[in-house]
Order: sequence, then C-alpha cells, then structure tokens
Amino acid sequence: MPKLSRVFFFLSILLAVLTIFVIVKERNSQWRSYQEAYKQDLRKNAVSQEEQNSAARFEVGIRQDWIPELGRTDRCRSCHIAVDQARSSLQEPVTVHPDVSPHEFRKYGCTVCHGGEGYATRLPDAHKTLVPQKIIEAACGKCHTPKFNKQRAPTLAAGLELIEKNNCRGCHLLQQEQKNLYPGPNLSGISAKVNKEWLKKWLKAPKSYWHQAKMPDFLLTDKEITDLTGYLSSFPLPEKITAAIQAETILAYRELQGFSDADYDELAKQGKILFGRMRCLSCHAFEGKGGDLGPDFARISSKTNRQWVSMWLRDPKIYNPETIMPTFTMTPKERLSVVQYLFGESILDEEDDLADGNEPDEAIGMTAIADSAADAGAKLFTAKGCYNCHRLGEISGSANFAPELYALADKQLEKIEFGAVPIPHTLEDYITTKLQAPRIFADNLKMPFFGFDPKDVGRIATALSSFSYTIPASYTKKEAPPAQDIAGQMGQIVQKYNCLSCHQLNGRGGSLAPELSMEGSQVQGQWLQDYLQKPYAIRPFLEQRMPRFNLSDAEIQVISSFAALVWRDDRIDNLAVLNNGDPMKGEELYALKGCQTCHAIGTQGGYYGPALDNVGRRLQPAWIMARLDTVHDFVDDAKEPALAIPAEERPDLLAYLITLVGEKQQ
Repeated sequence: MPKLSRVFFFLSILLAVLTIFVIVKERNSQWRSYQEAYKQDLRKNAVSQEEQNSAARFEVGIRQDWIPELGRTDRCRSCHIAVDQARSSLQEPVTVHPDVSPHEFRKYGCTVCHGGEGYATRLPDAHKTLVPQKIIEAACGKCHTPKFNKQRAPTLAAGLELIEKNNCRGCHLLQQEQKNLYPGPNLSGISAKVNKEWLKKWLKAPKSYWHQAKMPDFLLTDKEITDLTGYLSSFPLPEKITAAIQAETILAYRELQGFSDADYDELAKQGKILFGRMRCLSCHAFEGKGGDLGPDFARISSKTNRQWVSMWLRDPKIYNPETIMPTFTMTPKERLSVVQYLFGESILDEEDDLADGNEPDEAIGMTAIADSAADAGAKLFTAKGCYNCHRLGEISGSANFAPELYALADKQLEKIEFGAVPIPHTLEDYITTKLQAPRIFADNLKMPFFGFDPKDVGRIATALSSFSYTIPASYTKKEAPPAQDIAGQMGQIVQKYNCLSCHQLNGRGGSLAPELSMEGSQVQGQWLQDYLQKPYAIRPFLEQRMPRFNLSDAEIQVISSFAALVWRDDRIDNLAVLNNGDPMKGEELYALKGCQTCHAIGTQGGYYGPALDNVGRRLQPAWIMARLDTVHDFVDDAKEPALAIPAEERPDLLAYLITLVGEKQQ
C-alpha cells in the first residue's frame, strides 16, 4: 500500500507540473501576444470617446468561427485579429484583410479559401496545409462561375482555358459527369487525308509541324511510330467520304480541262483574293501571319492533297461532325482557286511533298500490313489512350482511362504517390512537377509531355487546385442552364456556319466573338444585313475577324429577322431615349473624356476599342445610352472603364455619336 501511495504522489506531482507548464505556455502563446499588441494599438490610436470605450472593452481570448454548413471550425482570427476590422497600424498577422465583400468571416471562415488547420492556434500546425498565395485564386473557383473568374480571378480563368485548350477532358473526368470524348479529328481513312511520312513526323513531335498543336508528345520510339502509322493506315474511309473525294476529283478534272500555265496562275490569283475575302487568316496562319485556331497552312503540301482540301472546303462536317470549321458557300471553281493558291505558295519539303503526288485514288483503300505490326499498333492505340480523343472505326473511348480530377483539391496528401522525388509533399508541388515531368513519379505512367511554359504551369495548377466538391450547393454561384438548341431555319444556319464556335448565345458557345443574346437590341437591322453580306473590321487591331460566308439573301433575312425578334434585352428596349442633346457639346465632351484614346474616328484616335466612324448607323441609340450609363451591367467583361458619366451629359454625347454615320461599307 505505501508503494501505491508513492506512485500516486509522484503522478500527482507530474500532473501538477504539466498543468502549470500548459498554463504558462498558453499565457505566453503567440495569439495572446498578438491580441495584447492589437489592444495597445487600439488604445494608442483611439481618437473619439467611442473608440476609447471600444478599446477598453476589447477582451483577449480565442476567436472561433463555427460554420456548420461548411463543416468547419476556424480559429484563425485568434492570431489574425484585425482581418475584419476597419484599420490596424500593425504588421502581419495583425493586419486588415483586403476587401472581399460580400464574404463575411463568420459565414465563410478562413480555411475555405486559404486552407490550413482551422482548430490549430499555433505554428506550424495552423499553416501546415496552407494554400500558397500565388495560387490563392483557386479558392474562387470552388464557388464562383467562369464568368466571375474571368473578371476577378484572371490566373484561374487562364488556367481553366488552358485545360480546355489542351483537351485534358479527353482523358480525365473534370466534373462529375461523362468526360468529353473525341475532341480530336476522326482518324478513319487517315491515309487518304495525310502523307504517311508526314504522319510519322507528326507522331514523333506534333509541335514541330505546328507550334499551336493541341496534341502532346507521347515520347514514342521509332518502332512504335511505324507500328502505329501502319495500324492507322489500315482503316478505310467511310463510303460517303470516299464518294465526296471522288466527286471533287471529277469536278476538278472538268473545271481544269485544257488549262494552260497562265490559266493556273490566274486561278491562284483568284484564290488569293477569295482567301482574303473569306477572312481565312482569322483562324489560320499563312505566309507568316494569321490566327492560331486552326492549322498553319505554310506547309500544307507536305501534309495533305488537293482533292482532300477541296472536299473539306465543300463540307467539313462530312468527315468531322465536331469540327469548329464553318461551311463556306463556294462554287467548285472557287474551291479549286483557294486550293491552287494554298498549294502554290506552300513551303516545299522535298522528301514528302504532295504537290504532285499521293492522289486520293491511291490512298482511299486501306493499306495491308503484317499481322504482328497491326497487333502492336492496336495495342499502342489502346495503351496511349488515343481512342479518348479520336474516332477510329468502331473503337469506343473509356470513361476511366486516367485519374479523375474533379475533386483534386479535396484529395488527401497521404493518397498522392510522390515516389522518391525530392519535392515538398504539397498538392501544388505535386501538380506543378507532374505538369513539367509527367512520368517522373513512377516508371509505368502514361501521361504525355505537353511542354508547358512555367507561367502556364502556374495557371493550370491554380485551376486544378480549384476542383473541389466540399462546398455545399447553397454557397456556390450557379450559372443559368444553357439555352435549348435553336430550332427551324435559324437553327439550321447556326449549325451550318458553326456560329457558336466563336459567338456565345445564352451561356453556350465560344468567346472569340461578341455575345449574341442582345444583338437585336444592340444593332440596327439594316446595318446587320449589310454586315452579314460583307463583314468588315469593327475592331481594326484584332487579327480574328468575321469570315465572309457568302450567305444567301434568304439566310441574311432569316438572321436579321430572328435577331430583331428574339435576341433582345428588355432593359435596353425599355429605355426612354429622347434625341434632345446638343451634338456640339457632345463632341466637346468626347474630347474631354478622352474617348479618342481608345476609339478611332477616321484616322484619328486609338485602336483598342471599336472604331466609331459609323456608330450612328451601326448601333441602336438605346444601346449607346445604356453603355454610357452602366456598361458592365450588360457586358460583364467589357474592357471599357466605368466612366461615371453624369446623367445630364449623356444626351449630348449620344447626340454627337449618332451623327457619326460614315460611309456605307462597299
């Protein structure tokens, strides 16, 4: 019994010592010293009696935000005591948080955006899983829509665009839904489309042919390239495409029969004119200039043949239903003239030039290859996941080919395989390393090499770090569901010319060209008809411009009528606009406000914004007035600044602007 008494005595002493140690340590904790300093700062800077009373009432103690909806308990404000205060003259961590209205700390807490351990009140535990400041925009993507991100989180928005541009969705699930299959071209009958030697070079290094190529480098060996090329070449073209190529060949023979060298030269000249008139350089580069949405035409003769290009110009969707290339209305001779121009000016590669060879009749049939090579090529096509981006015969894509990424930000670090790579075990370091060296973490990894530059790596890492499903629906900002497909004649036109490849309409489509949902309230009907007949550069500095589709009069009438009746906004239509301003005062205001810095009238002014030469002929007066008032209420991402033009000045500016009718475009 005495022995037990001694044990109990010593345990009691030990417990008392530990208690005293904890009390002393807690009284000297970091959060307490920060709050004491903050209290002294309040007293020192108090000016009014109310501020002095507030400083006196300040109590030192643990600050805790409990947010049951988010499943979070944050004690971050125990150290960061001034984040939600009006001011503080102290340094980190006792500083005021930048304005993030309308986010309230008591509703959102801190860790939902910044990460870290919410229960902890000491370092390094509290900051153990803190999100690095350079990718902090990832937090915005957890709740906000892409439209918001584009305005307030540009790094995140750029990363999301890069993910789409590089077809990450082809292999990975980025949302809790079926991933996007077949973002790449159809490969059935590819031997009729491209030179086999060109295909080998492409498989070896896609960006060596076109620096904007979306296809990454799979680091294939020469034997793998040969096997894969042979396997792809063994698939014949679908019958309807074979018939289309043969029809183009017959048409070409009839059109070109009896042509002299001088006739071919004249044909190429006409092709050059048509190439420019259709604004092909908006999407394609050629002769050192142009866009990058489509392939560079500089070496087209080393890749494909004339009949294929002519067939493609006639109907791009016949081979690739998912193509963003619109259908241009051209006669057979016009198609031949464009082909003659492209191939005549193409940079020649002697070893694989197709200018005078590889006729489609020789390429339409499938190529016979050895069974062993076919088997090896088939295995490669499956192992590399090619079927996730490309159609080939009856082969189907896989929904589980690569790891799903839609909840990457929620993944526990313990479940990430860092291997033996000597990097910090953080999600950001894993993502950035993976993007730069995709196969560094293990020997059996399949991810290809994209060659991202460091800035793009940071942008994509920010975007991937935003993929989280821990935020309840009540906290997230949802965009309106996409509108239904347009029916009738207008729907046929939109589909035929791929309007949504460039334009957005009620949340659907591309971002290259203006949103069309309010077009009827924005532009004048006659101007729209004239513009559709012969598009011109509204923003002269942009390389991408509206192509000339050679729309029929009936199609133009359908579009203009549909816009006038359907694509409208009541906020604009209901504006009461009186033409009672003074144009002379408006002209003076135009100069005083500095409008000419961004806009040009004739040869005077800047080129950042649209030219205003014929704004009075182009835009509806109500839309001009709406833009002068609150432009960002209608166009969220408008580059035009909020000018805060007084209401009494707007009628004068409007009166001046509607006098600018310029010359009708010929």
